Amino acid sequence: EVDVAPRVAVVGAGPSGCFTAQQLRKQWPEVEVTVFDRLPTPFGLLRYGVAPDHQGTKNVIRQLSRVFDDRTRFVGNIELGRNLSIEDLRAAFDVVVLATGLSGDRRLGIPGDDLPGIVGSGRFTRCVNDHPAAGDLPTVGRRVVLVGGGNVAMDIIRLLSKQPDEFTGSDLHPDTLGRLRSEGPRRIDVVV
Repeated sequence: EVDVAPRVAVVGAGPSGCFTAQQLRKQWPEVEVTVFDRLPTPFGLLRYGVAPDHQGTKNVIRQLSRVFDDRTRFVGNIELGRNLSIEDLRAAFDVVVLATGLSGDRRLGIPGDDLPGIVGSGRFTRCVNDHPAAGDLPTVGRRVVLVGGGNVAMDIIRLLSKQPDEFTGSDLHPDTLGRLRSEGPRRIDVVV
């Protein structure tokens, strides 16, 4: 009888995918895990969704990076449904975990939510974090109305109201900072 290590595919290398791989390895030490992601690098939301000046939160990447070793590998630039099918994964792995997260913003569902100048918080944070598929940073006018009062909304308010010298040590690209400062708001209203 030959002992073969169980093989698990995790689709999505954001926090949930990495935590899943970490727990699988902890509970099932002999397992071999392959983490796939459509992006070239792991850590999705931590890399592209957390405000660029929240270095403490982004430090979780250090903990999560420890999961990748000889029994847990990362494979980037692989998109489920385009480069690989669920059937391919089921044929090659004993277990398939989908941890793909949210790739787009939810619309408000009110008249005018598709007008120019309406930008979802996810797109905005992906832009300021230089996500490869985010596109150009939307123009930020002199008056900003932010809908919502959650953590991401507070991050955006903080980013838009900070002075340039307050970004020292952040991940914010100097060109992005320049655009935010030159086009940045003079007034921010929050609707909750």
